Amino acid sequence: MKKKTVRNIILGSVGGAALATSALYGTANYFFNLAIVRPDKRKQGRNPHNIVASQAESKDQYGEYTETVAAGKEWLKSQKLETIYTKSFDNLTLAAEILDVENAVGTVISVHSFASSPLKDFGNVARFYHEKGYRVVMPYQRANGKSEGQYMTYGINECRDVVEWAGVIQRRFGKDENVFLHGLSMGATSVLMAAGFSELPENVRGIIADSAFISPYRLFRHIVKKDLHLPAFPFLYAMEAICNEKAGFGFSDYSTTEALDDCTRPVLFIHGEKDGLVPLSMAKENYEICHTEKELVIIPGAQHALGYLVDRETCVNAVSSFLDRYTLHI
Repeated sequence: MKKKTVRNIILGSVGGAALATSALYGTANYFFNLAIVRPDKRKQGRNPHNIVASQAESKDQYGEYTETVAAGKEWLKSQKLETIYTKSFDNLTLAAEILDVENAVGTVISVHSFASSPLKDFGNVARFYHEKGYRVVMPYQRANGKSEGQYMTYGINECRDVVEWAGVIQRRFGKDENVFLHGLSMGATSVLMAAGFSELPENVRGIIADSAFISPYRLFRHIVKKDLHLPAFPFLYAMEAICNEKAGFGFSDYSTTEALDDCTRPVLFIHGEKDGLVPLSMAKENYEICHTEKELVIIPGAQHALGYLVDRETCVNAVSSFLDRYTLHI
């Protein structure tokens, strides 16, 4: 083979590899911006939820339940809400809304889903808690709404924010206050991860996790394979490298299964049977590894984070029973 031909092959191979590497980095960086960067700071582009949450934030997200969600949101907006603030472990100002109730029997900290808000996720649920006599504290997750932050970390840092909010409630309402953690989707992952922290105040009586995924890596791996039809390697590894560099966390830094192995509180798991974003198998895996008192409620036919809308009666009965069982009357 002529030297010129060999040289051309080598240069072509190197050039092709460089182009492939550049394309991989560009694609990974694009999805990093869509999945991790604060929603209101992103450059305009394709709807991130079509990638990160295949069933979220589209016009048809709630389908036949759209009016129910809108009514719940309007009800919550009509209530007297108090905005409170605290500081995160990394010095971000975090905000939360309080829906108070006279002679509250306890407080539920309700943590919203990816790129969402308390009003959107908890209008109907907050009304149920309110009518049952529970104060509702609804944080804005970091990098969302009234809270500071540039990056969403899918529970990795949010779980520490949950621990901080539980401390805020204990300091404000006392060590005997009955506190429950309730999360939806990414919020559910956040509250489950918080359960692994020894710093979680003792007056946290129980945890309600609706549609939790196990870790950012497990979630992204499922989405990349199912929706993007890409192998986890090298795409996710490239995206994680960017995430480590820019946002300071890795996709496998922590998981709900690690946290649940250390959990000492009772846990109520709720999950939709037809969840296409977070497979039901993740809920079952979380349930199996949990060593405390636990219950798994599967909502037939429900897609991601829609269990309460699909079968309100089953969800309300399960949550109400859970609260009654673990609320202390001192």
